[in-house]
Amino acid sequence: MKQLKNTSFRSLLNKTLLTLALVLGTSQAWAEDIVIVNGGTITTGWTKNTFITTSASDIYTNSSTMIGYIQSPDKLTFTDKKLVISGKRIADSEVFMSYSTEDAYYSYNYFFCYNMTSGATNRYEIYNNDADDYVEFISDKFSIDKKSIRIQLKNVRVNSIKLCDDKDLLLDEDTRTALSKGLKTENVIFKYTPNNKWNTICAPFKLRQTYGTVFDHLETIFGTDYKVYSMNAYDSENHELTFSTVSGAVNANTPYLVYAPNAVANPSGFSLTANVTADYATDANRLVNSVFQGIYVTKSYDALDPDWYGVTTDGQILKAGAGAYVKGYRAYFTGITPPSPDARISLVIEENGETTDLGFVKMVDPEAKEVFNLQGQRVEKGRKGIYIVNGKKVVIK
Repeated sequence: MKQLKNTSFRSLLNKTLLTLALVLGTSQAWAEDIVIVNGGTITTGWTKNTFITTSASDIYTNSSTMIGYIQSPDKLTFTDKKLVISGKRIADSEVFMSYSTEDAYYSYNYFFCYNMTSGATNRYEIYNNDADDYVEFISDKFSIDKKSIRIQLKNVRVNSIKLCDDKDLLLDEDTRTALSKGLKTENVIFKYTPNNKWNTICAPFKLRQTYGTVFDHLETIFGTDYKVYSMNAYDSENHELTFSTVSGAVNANTPYLVYAPNAVANPSGFSLTANVTADYATDANRLVNSVFQGIYVTKSYDALDPDWYGVTTDGQILKAGAGAYVKGYRAYFTGITPPSPDARISLVIEENGETTDLGFVKMVDPEAKEVFNLQGQRVEKGRKGIYIVNGKKVVIK
């Protein structure tokens, strides 16, 4: 439902609806979202304590010992709402909701944190560790009956707080999102742009494979006739990466290689339904054999961290260089040790009892765009021999 733009009128309407709801005994006080904070404005009727500071764009506290809070004007009654908060941390931070039936606030009902140790019911640890970006925290649905609520803040800037009838979880390859442990949602909008051919993927929730049905998450993203491969091992002596075909569900927080010959980009993202559970993961959970690393935010080339490799659309393992990046919800290789510069690394696919060596070329020169054999033919895969890379002769052993 479209929100009312006039804050005073909205507040009066909400109070009127709340009064009617309590008099009539209904369990639904609002038919639309409850806006508590919008930018640097706290909705009329809600109060704050002295540890909350307001600015033109947000409200904030910058103390880990003094708790700032915003409190509801009345005891509320509603059914199936989600607490949705847009904020960014100042330091180690907490945001949580408590409620009461009397004057004392006694229950930490929903709790979001970064690197804090306090305990609470329904605790969600925030994956995002970058203080530069606002991210969105979304709770499960919950209901209350004639209770006051309080939103408490530590070391966090907040530009939006709402109690929503519903809220899709938006995961965008280009932006940071707060991923919460055990977050369950009815719908995920997954903004992931697939390549036509080779891709990598690492999602914070299980992706279903149910071929030929609307419930096939992988087909929704990658189109028909896709194939998914999981990494088995890396043989550093023979310089081989071994993958095998995956059937059934694709696990959360696990990197995969995907071949998608019929992928079509969808700028608006893909809607993945049926009660998806997002599962927070540490870096260790997204690492396979210390070589294949899943990521949730864009990884860009850094001269202090130069030794990582991405998979190109055409199926090459290419060392990162200046300007290189891998978008969020994908994977990259690290810890690969080729025998010599511009040397061959084999990518071995095991499928239906057969083994195929794709013979990928790993090129140290990130600007190398074209590889030719001595006959002047452009090649996508390198075997042992002599090749011309950017006009230079390269020997692959």
